[in-house]
Amino acid sequence: MKQAARRSCEYLHQVVKQTLSRGELPLILGGECTLIAGSLSAAVERIEPLALAFFDAHADFNTAQTTPSGYLGGMCLAHVCGFFAEALPWPAAAGFPGKNVSLIGGRALDPGEVENLARAGVNRIAPEAPDAAARVRDSVRGKSIWIHVDLDVVDPALMFAVSHPTPNGITFERLSELLSAIGTSAMVQGIELCGYQPAKDPEGLLPERVASAVAEILSRPSK
Repeated sequence: MKQAARRSCEYLHQVVKQTLSRGELPLILGGECTLIAGSLSAAVERIEPLALAFFDAHADFNTAQTTPSGYLGGMCLAHVCGFFAEALPWPAAAGFPGKNVSLIGGRALDPGEVENLARAGVNRIAPEAPDAAARVRDSVRGKSIWIHVDLDVVDPALMFAVSHPTPNGITFERLSELLSAIGTSAMVQGIELCGYQPAKDPEGLLPERVASAVAEILSRPSK
């Protein structure tokens, strides 16, 4: 997996870089969370300053010292924030500032991640909270924003085709509401949707639900 992840990120870095150079909005569909090492590193080379809205049931903020499993996907956000994992590339000159990250989700954290997130200064938002949309809106207002969505942020009763289903997630409608809050407050520079596993959805029930959740933000003109 490590070699495949590195190759995928390196290829994605070039594609995102080319897309941004044409003045187009990158939209990445598929894959898993390690892809952010390739996509975000290309964005920070061209857009300064840049903020990140990271939707996930997990924090992906383990390091080699804190991970209980060695799972590379559980280290990818920490990696881009400067807690570098050797198996992933990061061609940008410096790690992404943790204070520019909003983790929207993170309902299943390993003990070491809590400390790592605090040390990096990551802003944590509980997406199910009544004030979540307002907090999301305030955290990104007026900023250039990159959006990362791991679809396991949605409850597995609704979004069942993911690798690490985690109870007590949000609805697709809530995801749409939070994405819309970003779209009305920030300048969206790129969107990536990952985590969907088609083999677990043999009847193809989920793509339409996912598309409906992101339709509103995708309908907005890029800025």
